[in-house]
Amino acid sequence: MNSKITALFFLLCCCMAVQVHATVEKQDSALIKRVFAFGRNTTDFVSDSADAYTKYYIKIDRRNLLLGTAPTLYHLLRDGGRLFFGESYGTVFFKKNHEVHFVPKIRTSTIYHNHQVFDVVNTYFTPRVYSETLFDNRVLSPFNRFNAHFYIYKTVSYSSDSAVIVAKPRIKNTQLVQARAVIDVKTGQIRSFNLDGEYDMLKFSIHGQLQHDGMFAIVPQTGQGSFKFSYLGNKINARCSTVYTPCRNNNILSGQIPHNPVAAMKQLRPTPLDEREQTVIDSLLATERSDTADSKTVRKIKKVIFKDIGANIFEHMKADIGIDSVRKAQLRLGPVFNPLYFGYTHTKGISYHFDLQGRYFFNDNNNINLRAKIGYSFKLKEIYFRIPLTWNYDIRHNGYAGLTFRNGNRITNSMVLDAIRDERADSIDWEKLDLDYFKDTNLRFFTGHDIIHDRILLETGIAIHHRSAVNKKQLAALGRSVHYTSFAPFVTVQYTPSGSKGPVLTAQYERSFKDIGHSNTRYERWEFDEQYIYDIPCMRALKIRSGIGFYTNRSSGNYFLDYYNFHENYISGGWNDDWSGEFSLLPSQWYNASKYYVRGNLTYESPLLFLSFMPLAGQVIEKERVYFNILAVQKLWPYCEVGYSFTNRVFSAGFFIGFSNHKFEGAGLKFGLELFNNW
Repeated sequence: MNSKITALFFLLCCCMAVQVHATVEKQDSALIKRVFAFGRNTTDFVSDSADAYTKYYIKIDRRNLLLGTAPTLYHLLRDGGRLFFGESYGTVFFKKNHEVHFVPKIRTSTIYHNHQVFDVVNTYFTPRVYSETLFDNRVLSPFNRFNAHFYIYKTVSYSSDSAVIVAKPRIKNTQLVQARAVIDVKTGQIRSFNLDGEYDMLKFSIHGQLQHDGMFAIVPQTGQGSFKFSYLGNKINARCSTVYTPCRNNNILSGQIPHNPVAAMKQLRPTPLDEREQTVIDSLLATERSDTADSKTVRKIKKVIFKDIGANIFEHMKADIGIDSVRKAQLRLGPVFNPLYFGYTHTKGISYHFDLQGRYFFNDNNNINLRAKIGYSFKLKEIYFRIPLTWNYDIRHNGYAGLTFRNGNRITNSMVLDAIRDERADSIDWEKLDLDYFKDTNLRFFTGHDIIHDRILLETGIAIHHRSAVNKKQLAALGRSVHYTSFAPFVTVQYTPSGSKGPVLTAQYERSFKDIGHSNTRYERWEFDEQYIYDIPCMRALKIRSGIGFYTNRSSGNYFLDYYNFHENYISGGWNDDWSGEFSLLPSQWYNASKYYVRGNLTYESPLLFLSFMPLAGQVIEKERVYFNILAVQKLWPYCEVGYSFTNRVFSAGFFIGFSNHKFEGAGLKFGLELFNNW
């Protein structure tokens, strides 16, 4: 009898447990759906501003010379100390497009010359918890409905007005975080949150406080974060905090920058420093007295070695010049030497690239952009450059003018058509055809303006090419010309039927005339191109490109097959630069060996695809892609490539195979270093 009662009691307990568990699951689901609904109904704030105070404390556990290759951290090599402290006070401007721009008024730092480091962590203080991504199109937010299938949710405490919910990723990946949030039970609004994760060399733990309404219902008004940075034997810990307050007129900040920033900061900081921070900042005054005691010669030597020579060789240069919310100029310059700028492809071998970007703002509707990209191919022993200068004189209506100066790959003239006329595609050996190669330098003037705003763009200009033979003596001995010049006006019409986020349809016509500007080449070229990037929730995208091109009205024997939308890219810039639109294994000669081409490119990109689900390796995979490319040219059609690539905090790698109707064309690897690309 007792055993029956015990069994009945056990069965009753199990039923109650199942019912309680079902109730808890239902409660968890209802609460997180309420959070998703609040996020959907929250409209993003309009442009606004606030006073911003930030302080940081840095402790170096390990340090070596390789730290100099990390952006801004070269400054930590100069000092012998291992504890650093800094503060900044100014105005932060929140833009509609999620851009955050900080204009500092006062900065203090115990790092020499008052330098600022770890600028990359600034993004982590303004997470958008309701958006698909937390930090500037990276790291999937657990509080957005599109990302729910990546997380497991659990309510750990519950009361009549608030609850604490925990979100854990289903797999361990750098694009996912562990989160803990205090939720308003009635509305589903997040009151405060903690985020723990690791992305782009930084292991972070962030706490933020949100308000009931206004701008700070979306962006935390106060935030604290701790960061761990491990890199090639270097280990650094940093602790930072930020406080945003409504803008107010302050006598301390009126007029010029205070002569004594340390004293001014003491009056401005919203909370006093703790004992450890005060000890470090007291060393700033002692350091300044020590520098003053040095002789002028010693100070000059230190400046030359550490500030001028060292900084220019190893340090990234970033400068924003502006007044209040208006930036007048921007400069982005990579270090002169950076081992992270090397890349590799199967066809071009090892290459090194260098990038310079500059921008000057006349006003919100008028600016000038300059970008110089320079690369060197060790296999081809060639320096390549592309320097576009663009004046955007009417940004609202897409009005612009400019020029592009660049050199191109080695190219052959139309004699290549005769050389391969009697050959089969599977038997062509380019090295044995004894083709004559030319170096190409070209200058392109252009201007464009929307005919119908955000729908139809008309661009016109002139393209000038000067091609000189690589082996001038051999051609001169045969009585052939060693220089060819073309002067070609062109017109381009671009149609975007669905606006800026829809497909882009382009038609271009270019014709070269003889006897204009020393031109000795005549041709007509037509090209039609279609590009579309279809954005899918959870940082996924489907990228589609197709196009055709052909030559008409050609000179006999002395024109060059050189397409605008179908050419070899000799200056690759990493994951986001033409990886999805190239033929990675196609020999460069095929780009200039046909009077026509028909192409198609399809790429699917996702942060969590194949490798992301593998143990250990999948933890650091940031994005993955699969490719399918198809091409038709004379003597080679159809030519197909399929591929797969991935990127992580250090490098990106792609694997491709090519084949045609004749044979298997081969396999190849594409490699690029991505370290600190987001810094």
